Amino acid sequence: MVRGLHRDVVASGCWDNNIRLWSADTGQLQHVLTEHGGVPLSLEFSPVEDLLVSGSGDGTVKIWDIAHVMALESIPRK
Repeated sequence: MVRGLHRDVVASGCWDNNIRLWSADTGQLQHVLTEHGGVPLSLEFSPVEDLLVSGSGDGTVKIWDIAHVMALESIPRK
C-alpha cells in the first residue's frame, strides 16, 4: 500500500491482480486498475506528477495516469 503525495489517494495491490485506488480521507474505493496479469507486488507514486508505477508477479511494470485512471505504458518482462 502506498499513499500519493499530490492527491489524497492510497493505492493497494490485491490478490485478484488488480490495483485499487482509495480515498485517504473517507476510505471509499475510487477506482480499480485491472490490466495486470499477475499480483501487483510493488507500487510507487511519482513525487512530481499524478503517476503510479506498479510491478507485477507476471514480470511487467506499468505506468498509470491516476488523474485519468488509465495505463500509459506497459513494460514487458525481458
